[in-house]
Amino acid sequence: MSLGLEFLFEVECLDAAPESCHTSVSQGIVSPTTLCGPEGSSSCDTRTHDAADMRARPEEHCEDNLDGLDETMDGLQLSVTNMMSGTMLIEEAMEELRKERDKWEAQAKEYAKENETLRKRLIARASEDPAFPSDVVTRLNRLEPENQRLRTENNALKKELDTAEREYATLCYENEGKGRKLKGANKKVRNAKNVAAQEEEKAKEAVHDKNQRLASERKMRKERNEALAELEKLKKQCAGLRADLLIERSGDAHLRDDGTVGDETTVAIPIEFKIHRGDFHKLRTMFQSNQMIVRDKLERWYREWRKPEEEGRTKVVGANYVDAKNNIGVDLYDDEVTVPEELGGEYPRTGAEHDEWRSKRGLEAVCRQATATDNALQ
Repeated sequence: MSLGLEFLFEVECLDAAPESCHTSVSQGIVSPTTLCGPEGSSSCDTRTHDAADMRARPEEHCEDNLDGLDETMDGLQLSVTNMMSGTMLIEEAMEELRKERDKWEAQAKEYAKENETLRKRLIARASEDPAFPSDVVTRLNRLEPENQRLRTENNALKKELDTAEREYATLCYENEGKGRKLKGANKKVRNAKNVAAQEEEKAKEAVHDKNQRLASERKMRKERNEALAELEKLKKQCAGLRADLLIERSGDAHLRDDGTVGDETTVAIPIEFKIHRGDFHKLRTMFQSNQMIVRDKLERWYREWRKPEEEGRTKVVGANYVDAKNNIGVDLYDDEVTVPEELGGEYPRTGAEHDEWRSKRGLEAVCRQATATDNALQ
């Protein structure tokens, strides 16, 4: 059985692998010289090349292959006579080789038929189109493999184009995704800018409101100070009026605070007595007429009383008398003696020290007016 396998290996070597024909079978009787002929490796190489060319031109090499198979069978028959112990194995190998020969013969017939069919088609095509000469047909036949090669390259390029289109579609999809992300980022940026603008507007409004509030506070503070000053002024006026009211209601004779600083002023001598309420409206006119009569009498009495006193009275320095017309524009302190300052000098008297017409009440009125003016300026 091993011998038959070795023979099959040597037969397959002729068809499949030419270089394997150079190797010998390690176990068996048949050698490369028996299979390849008396020439040895050179004839084996020739058969190997013929077997390789058989695929390219099967119609030309089928007979050579059959001859090779016949020679191999002859060699096998010679070897079988020398090996009595392996008769059955050799017969089986011969049967296998016969089957292989029949197979090759069938393939040779098929290739011959196909070759004849192609030759007839070529002749028919050339006869149908006599406008093309034989050299053109030959060139066309030569161009057919090139056309086939170009078609193959075209198919490969189409596949590459499909791959590129798929990659392009993938990149477009990725670009669309990134574009959507970019749009979302731009939208977020716009929203952030809008929020920042709104916050800035709010901050500006807050600063404006604060400035307005500060301005209004300053204005209100100023108005409050003015109101407080006016209140103090009114309080002082109320205090003065209250003092005047108390003096008026006291029933005592007093000087009126008419705001003048001259030597002459108004004296008020209230007259009070009990009367029935209903009689007042009846006697009101009589009271007014009697008041005028009494006032005239008092004025005449005052003038009569003043005449002898003015004749023997010494005038006070600093006092302005109505009848002292010749002293207008004259220094009133000429008759005073000024004490030197190194002796702790003193200012001359101005008449305020004398309890004459400049009473304490008159000075209080002047002081109140000056204080009110000073507070109003503050």
